[in-house]
Amino acid sequence: AGNANVLASSSFTTGPAPDFTPPAQVSNNYTGAPVPVNAAFTTVLNEAVGPLTASQGSNSLFDFTLGTYQNIVLSLSSDARTVTALPSVNLVPNRTYQYCLTVRDLSGNQFSQCPNFSTSAGADNTAPSIVVFAPANGVTGIPVNVRPTIQLDEAASPNSLTGITLTTGGNPVAASITASNRTITIVPAQPLAFNTAYTVSLTGVTDIAGNPLPAANFSFTTGSVADVSAPTITTFSPANGTLNVPVNQPIAVTFNEPIDPSSILNNTSTSTYMVTTATGIIVPVTYSFSADLRTVTLTPVAPLNAGTQYTVRAWSPTRDISGNAVAGSPQATFTTAP
Repeated sequence: AGNANVLASSSFTTGPAPDFTPPAQVSNNYTGAPVPVNAAFTTVLNEAVGPLTASQGSNSLFDFTLGTYQNIVLSLSSDARTVTALPSVNLVPNRTYQYCLTVRDLSGNQFSQCPNFSTSAGADNTAPSIVVFAPANGVTGIPVNVRPTIQLDEAASPNSLTGITLTTGGNPVAASITASNRTITIVPAQPLAFNTAYTVSLTGVTDIAGNPLPAANFSFTTGSVADVSAPTITTFSPANGTLNVPVNQPIAVTFNEPIDPSSILNNTSTSTYMVTTATGIIVPVTYSFSADLRTVTLTPVAPLNAGTQYTVRAWSPTRDISGNAVAGSPQATFTTAP
């Protein structure tokens, strides 16, 4: 047709060594709990991968009941680290499927997996909501190496994060934004400015079924230092060694600085949690956080056993809002009333 080719060029810089390491999965939204029948499947990897092709066996969705493959459309996030598979029609409730994914990084190293998962009883038509911001809205004196997080009540779609911004004075701040499980994390490209107000705005975020999160924002002001120190526990309540504790008493752990709630809510069996001392069995609890994020309260789902010793732990997955983990293995033991 005589159309001239448009000249184009690109440039890149090599690293110091070849890459022979396969990509690794950071998270996904389809293993574990049953998946809504209208969900898209997202797999977050630790490095960029190449082009995707849907094909039976390699990148595919298989229905064990029918013994057939289901049509899916594959897409890559802008950073090429998140693979999304969208079924052409809703899946069937309470059914087992297998989702196979095979991709290669830019050096040709292969990642491959084929996990099974089950669907839930129906579609998810409920909008996600925000559980907690960290830092809390309006707080001042925040370390300049803070990593703001937003904890949702359900998983966010990693492909819906482009409307999240970190700004100061209306100007955007360079940062990487990721979603893992129910947590959205913002990591600034460099330490923030001293004594400066910042705003995090969220628009266009959806859950894995496409339900939109209402637009929201929160603000904080930095102080004049970076935080490189591990958080410490100032008090356990009840205190270590306390006797005759009521079986329905909530348990509180107070830290010397604000704690990132996602570090606890995403690690409820290894971070800050409670066990029966004699058996090590984890006690089911619900979590709540004080407005300044320094105190976490563990409320047992059911009354504790009478005359029984329990141990509350606040261990290293627990982090402050700058990403510093608790050092050592702080814990306190108490005994309920007979």
